[in-house]
Amino acid sequence: MKEGSKFERIIMKRKYTLFLSILVLLTFLFSKGCKTEESNPVVPDTPKEVFEESGTVGANGAIVQVTNQSSPIKGAYVDIPEGALSANVMISISQAPSNIKAPTDTAALIIQFEPMGLHFNSEVKIALPYNSTNHDPNKLKAFYYDPDSAIVRELPIESIDYDKKVVVAYTDHFSKFYSGSSDVGADIEMVKINGKFAAKIRIFGEYPGDLTNTIYGIPLLGVISYIYSNIGYYLQENRDSEELVGIHVSLEEVISTIGPTVKPVSECNLNIHKQWAGIFGGINAIIEKFDYNSGESISLYGMDRIGNAQEIDLWFNGKTLIFRFDDFEPNLNKQYKLGVGFALSKNPNIYLPFGIGRLTYLYCVGNFKERRKISEVNEFVYDQDNNYVDDRYQPVNQPPNEPSNPNPSNNAPNQSINVDLSWQCSDPESDPLTYDIYFRTSANPPLVKNNHTSTSYDPGTLDYSKEYNWKIVAKDNHGNSTPGPIWKFTTAAQTVNQPPNTPSNPTPSWNATNQSINVDLSWDCSDPENDPLTYDIYFGTSSNPPPVKSNHTSTSYDPGVLQYSITYNWKIVAKDNQGNTKNGPIWNFTTIASGSTGQPCPGLPTITDSRDGKVYNTVQIESQCWLKENLDVGTMIQVNQNASNNGVIEKYCYDNDPSNCNIYGGLYLWDEVMQYSTNGVHQNSMEQILTTYLLITQMMEVSVLHLIFQMLLGYKYDVLKIKCNSRKVYIYYR
Repeated sequence: MKEGSKFERIIMKRKYTLFLSILVLLTFLFSKGCKTEESNPVVPDTPKEVFEESGTVGANGAIVQVTNQSSPIKGAYVDIPEGALSANVMISISQAPSNIKAPTDTAALIIQFEPMGLHFNSEVKIALPYNSTNHDPNKLKAFYYDPDSAIVRELPIESIDYDKKVVVAYTDHFSKFYSGSSDVGADIEMVKINGKFAAKIRIFGEYPGDLTNTIYGIPLLGVISYIYSNIGYYLQENRDSEELVGIHVSLEEVISTIGPTVKPVSECNLNIHKQWAGIFGGINAIIEKFDYNSGESISLYGMDRIGNAQEIDLWFNGKTLIFRFDDFEPNLNKQYKLGVGFALSKNPNIYLPFGIGRLTYLYCVGNFKERRKISEVNEFVYDQDNNYVDDRYQPVNQPPNEPSNPNPSNNAPNQSINVDLSWQCSDPESDPLTYDIYFRTSANPPLVKNNHTSTSYDPGTLDYSKEYNWKIVAKDNHGNSTPGPIWKFTTAAQTVNQPPNTPSNPTPSWNATNQSINVDLSWDCSDPENDPLTYDIYFGTSSNPPPVKSNHTSTSYDPGVLQYSITYNWKIVAKDNQGNTKNGPIWNFTTIASGSTGQPCPGLPTITDSRDGKVYNTVQIESQCWLKENLDVGTMIQVNQNASNNGVIEKYCYDNDPSNCNIYGGLYLWDEVMQYSTNGVHQNSMEQILTTYLLITQMMEVSVLHLIFQMLLGYKYDVLKIKCNSRKVYIYYR
């Protein structure tokens, strides 16, 4: 019993000792915990002051919200953090007037945060309600909207509360804001080239069918859409004016890691010009780098005569461009981001005020989530030609088509030793072409001319009876080339060059008489090989006329004013360029006798018209024999009738009096008189005189015509009257 009691006492003692040890340990630990709480006391957050729709907010910050269930902008709020304001400011939230519409989304609710233009020391958070029945939640964005400067700027979005139907975003100033859908945007990627920041930008947007409200999603300015019912012609129609897509990209140093507070440090501006290509059709697209400070542009890249809708869409809605910030040395420890603005414009400065040059709003976006140091961005190597266009997205320029249609044709025989080479060639993109020409008698001809600009070439004088080989290599201005096949031809065997043919067909004709003293000489001549010809002219009164002109190049010659009643002899010697000559025969003619003009024709003082037996006197005028009286033949018709082609000679008599025909001769329509002649004798009143002087009647006074006809008639008859009416010309004299 005692042993057991002793054992129990030992057990109890040990239990007590263990209990005390545990108690001491717990007391120590509890004591340490209490000391920690006393040295770091927990202070609960001080709640912000909350106002409904408006309230005065100071440096401590506050929340202004709209919770009224009946308000169309229920859910809108601004959360102003401590320190964002330096002084007390009355803050209010309201819906914008109904006449102000969101340019990208007319169903959106525009909310005014006032005072307008207020800037904060740091970014603030705003909530913008959206219309759930008219918006695609997947396309919701938040926008800052300045109708005065026609700017729409996307805001960085923190979140979208689909239950409360609000978009939560950041801003550093107060203005008009809205949330809504938008199809326009930009793929923005920050890269580096040679250790400096650069950007890859691709603008995109859905192409509307009628282009009456937007162009690729970029909203039109109201004044433009008011003037033009279909703005699409700015991009597609055949117009001589120019439009451009102006793109401005800024590199911005990040000041805050929460919202959009940034400081621009560099910029790069590219413009894609659209130019109508005129008679060639299609559109030219040209990328230029634009300096806003100097107003100067540098052309970087272009494509001629793009035309179809796909290509236009590629240039204005999908071309990936490279923007470089070569002038800025980045701080290795700071973060940077990109800001992008773009618009369709008629002026390279897309930041001009509303209505000056721009056709659309200036649409601004940014890569809000991509804030990186220079060491954190990837190196970009796909602009090897330095034209600011991603090499991987450029259309591959096609080489020239193969040269074709050679002249001489391939294997052509008997070619002249003075033959010229020619060919045809074109380019798929109509690039300008130059040619390298290979030519000789060897099977693999050597280069004889490079960068030749035309499609013909003179190889010089060749050898007879030789085979020549030649080849053309076409080159465009993009470094592409296309060789043609090797063509060949053979020159003709050497032959004796033939002299010219004998001069022939002289005018005046051989042994001609009664020639005018002002006569010109002419002849015909040719060469068997079509060699160029010159002529030596011999002329005079002797039987072996002397030379008067050598190396004459035409087949006519004016010997000057000759003498009356003289026989002249003349001869032509034809010469080719090979030294060959051919003598023509000696021709002769006799000039008219002095004083014979105005006298009866020699040997033919009168002539009888076999049709009615009337006898007419003749008169010599120079070398021609004329009727001295007006012709009077045919049946008289009334002046108000027209002569017809009825086989009957029809005439008019002055004043419809037949006796006047006996005195003055008949009057005839032009077509009527041209059918009749009098045995080769000229009808002085109509045929030749009227042929030569009909047009004069339309320009001169009748009194002048009187004088002209009296001089031509060569005798002193009094011209009574000349009457002109359309194609009727009447001449009366006695």
